[in-house]
Amino acid sequence: MDDDSCMDDETCGEIIPGSDSDPLKGDWRGIYLYGYGTNDGIGEFDYCLIRYGGNSAGSADANVQFYYSDSGHFTNSISEFSATDGVRIANCSPAITNSTISNNTQHGLLVSSGSPMVTNCILWDDALAEISGTGSPIVTYCDIQGGYQGVANIDEYPLFVDAKNGDYHLHACSPCIDAGDPVETLTEDYTSGDFVIAVDLVTNISAGDLIWITNGVNYENDEVVNITETTIRIANGFANSYAVADGAYVYTATSDFSNEPDPNGLRINMGAYGDTTGATTTTVCQGDSDSDSDVDGSDLSVFAEAFGSSDEVADLDGDGFVDESDLATFAAEFGRTDCPICQ
Repeated sequence: MDDDSCMDDETCGEIIPGSDSDPLKGDWRGIYLYGYGTNDGIGEFDYCLIRYGGNSAGSADANVQFYYSDSGHFTNSISEFSATDGVRIANCSPAITNSTISNNTQHGLLVSSGSPMVTNCILWDDALAEISGTGSPIVTYCDIQGGYQGVANIDEYPLFVDAKNGDYHLHACSPCIDAGDPVETLTEDYTSGDFVIAVDLVTNISAGDLIWITNGVNYENDEVVNITETTIRIANGFANSYAVADGAYVYTATSDFSNEPDPNGLRINMGAYGDTTGATTTTVCQGDSDSDSDVDGSDLSVFAEAFGSSDEVADLDGDGFVDESDLATFAAEFGRTDCPICQ
């Protein structure tokens, strides 16, 4: 972008020496992906920051519009400060994954038609309804202001570091940390060549999906044939064996947290920085029942008294009962002194 068309000192450098040049919503028209008929119109957005578009004089009416663009996707990206919608979709179903859509003048996401998959995203502080339109988006593991129907969606203030100035990293106390699509942990050792994997709970996986398995040393992938609540049948079988004792787990393209810095909670963060080195680490301690920033003897007393009950304070895995799995989590947390006090 040349200096004649760029109005953002932060992006283009000092445009007018000695003077600030501030961008405005609608300074440009937006990106319009037209894929009807023989037109390609495919947009693959990875790690993009798109802002100050949405000028209604253009075709997009958003920072980005996918129109007949099924092969497109919007991943680990941000759409903000549009004069209209953040992202608009019509006649296609591109995937919107681990992205943040915020501070737009109209909707965060407008789906006129199509059934896009929206996973691990945060849509917050847009002027109109965060998700709107006559389409049928499939929304899971997202933080949507005002709420939205779908598996594991939440409606909680995401606690961005500084959203007004475009910093959408998550504060240490954000409810969006470790709230994205979870991995599946092995509950039985997997033997090389087997077609069935036993896991704790199958989430967000369907027949035909590609899944990966790892023990931190080996990484393999295979296609899902079918599932039950706690098993995944695969097409070909993995070449290596994987043991529960090694912490082996299964993940999908939307649940991988392996790029997040430790401690990562074994769960991907929602938003644009999920599964990236810029993700906020897991610093909130499970077991800090008295919220004094550490897990110590006083917390142990509370946990011991609650063991065997349904006490929510000590039910660390949220399954309605304080049992051995909660004890294992508490033991791993015991001695931590780096817990932020989150109100």
